[in-house]
Amino acid sequence: MIQLKANGKIFEGWLTASVTRSLAAVSGAFEIGYTDRWSGQGEKWQLKAGDLCELSYKGKPIICGYIDSVSSQYGSSERSLSVQGRDKTGDLVDSCNISEAKEFKGKSLKQLAELLAAPFGIAVHGKSAAAQASLPQISVQHNETVWESIDRYVKFQGVLAYPDAKGGLVLADVGSVVAATLREGENILSCSVEHNESEKFATYVVVGNTRNADEPHKTARGEVSDSSVKRPRLKSIVSHKAITEAEAKERAKWEMAQRVAQSLRVTVECVDWLNPSSQQIWEINTLVTIKAPACGLEGDFLIEETRFSCNENGLKTSLKLVLKDAYTQKTERDKQSVGEIGEV
Repeated sequence: MIQLKANGKIFEGWLTASVTRSLAAVSGAFEIGYTDRWSGQGEKWQLKAGDLCELSYKGKPIICGYIDSVSSQYGSSERSLSVQGRDKTGDLVDSCNISEAKEFKGKSLKQLAELLAAPFGIAVHGKSAAAQASLPQISVQHNETVWESIDRYVKFQGVLAYPDAKGGLVLADVGSVVAATLREGENILSCSVEHNESEKFATYVVVGNTRNADEPHKTARGEVSDSSVKRPRLKSIVSHKAITEAEAKERAKWEMAQRVAQSLRVTVECVDWLNPSSQQIWEINTLVTIKAPACGLEGDFLIEETRFSCNENGLKTSLKLVLKDAYTQKTERDKQSVGEIGEV
């Protein structure tokens, strides 16, 4: 049962729904719809844009945030309603920083995120050691959004940032818990695999001013290579802050990992919105074991995105999967780590 709670009331009976949560987006989003036949005497829906809301399925929360838009249509014998909304963290994406302080020293990524997210009532959960580590200096740019300020240091520290189901922000390492096993012919409705090399490069270089006090004018440089890319494709990145040689290399590793993650796209569709093993909502940043010989897939994959849908065909979940190694920092990405997955 899909429920939307707002203004102290629970609204249910929704006939269509689409909900997306992703490691690539700091805010989840939903759209739900309702249509029925009526006599014109029914109670109007008490929902409006800007309302605080919580979307849940069978009592299990999926998104906690705000309604962005409400569209309604009434006819002589039928009425329809469409509601769209996002997690609370959507405000971090839209709004510029309202804190007066623009530079911070000795604070961690978690502390920075807490400071910038506090005006929006967003809790920050630092589940990664890198998110707790102190940074020598943090600068918040005048013309950037709150999320842009946080995201620069999320990338620099090499952690994942994504919404929880309760309106908070999670800073974590790549997941290590296997949540379920999906098998072809049993609990997999469909499976697709796509390889895309357009965003991968053979060499990644990160440069920036050094933080070495003995050589203040020297440039720090970090370089890593992806041996699976045979053409001399180069990606160069300029760091926004002073870094060491080691930090530059770690930043280059993270950039490469993100692009490898996007080069292999696996999508698995299954029935219902609940993980069959735990009977909980499918969670991003958890692992799932896939056994689908027809697609050449067998092994553990990281859930990068969940898409929940409801329509005349029932309730389904589409899982977008990537290799866990794609989010693990390595100097080389060779055939063994990327694999021959999906080649049939």
